[in-house]
Amino acid sequence: MTTKKQLLPAACRVALLLAPVLRLSAQDDTAAVDRLLAQVERATRALSGFRCEASRTNTSATRTATDVAQVAFLRPNFFRSVMKEGGGQRTYTTLSDGQPIYTVREKTYERTGTVSADTGGYHWYHNDLLVLLATGSTAKVFEELPMTPRKRLLPDETWEGESYRGAEFAVEGGYPITYKLYVGKDGLARRLVQTDANNGKPLVFDSQIRALDRTVAQSAADFSFQPGADLDGREAHVSHRARRPALRARSRDRPAKYGTTVLADYASLKPYDVHSCPTNILIDANGRIVHRSSGWNEAALRAALAQLGIK
Repeated sequence: MTTKKQLLPAACRVALLLAPVLRLSAQDDTAAVDRLLAQVERATRALSGFRCEASRTNTSATRTATDVAQVAFLRPNFFRSVMKEGGGQRTYTTLSDGQPIYTVREKTYERTGTVSADTGGYHWYHNDLLVLLATGSTAKVFEELPMTPRKRLLPDETWEGESYRGAEFAVEGGYPITYKLYVGKDGLARRLVQTDANNGKPLVFDSQIRALDRTVAQSAADFSFQPGADLDGREAHVSHRARRPALRARSRDRPAKYGTTVLADYASLKPYDVHSCPTNILIDANGRIVHRSSGWNEAALRAALAQLGIK
């Protein structure tokens, strides 16, 4: 009669035999994902220009918000986008002819610095798919992750009637982050889903590209801006990204009474569902968010600090 004690050595031998196979599988996945990313970059950089609808839906435990932009782009750094935030509650146009960036609203416009050579310095509404389409660089999508992600190929998946190849990028640890990239048969990425675990509650950022048109003829003149007499304009001194080094310098020169950290990248803001500036978030010693507000509201922030015993 076969006993459990007799079965244990055989089971152990099977586990030992499988272990190297599993490690090889992970390495093969990494190589395969890298080959897929290289194909995506080649297909993306081959685009001389495009038009598309780019959406981004942010879903937390308490709210869901979707922003949709109609984007026209011409390499290397000409673009025009009409953004509708919050389901169309706020609409504005951003454009650049390769030099200044203009933001145009109903009755005002603002010049906010100059666009970089590959638009990599532009925020692209925190839509990583637009970053990829504009720059042709997958590295820029993942450059702000805290560590190198584990890469895994996913089974083909159908989305909106089309089949897509999939790849997963996972950062494990105290604050796990997972990306799922969907690549079409033409080698172009159409969807990127980022899921964070915020104190056990999922925080999802779903970026999607629809109605991608690669055949539209465009010229630099399509992206120029001539302010009309009915618009009130101003010129911003620097862009948001240009301010950050100065902000860090001031923090070092004049240290605050309490410990502070300046977050110098957009990826650091994603877990906190930041949609406007300023956004005030107060985190206690246990890592819990105990206060959140938007806009300049010093009284509310001081009240929240007082509840924690801080004056």
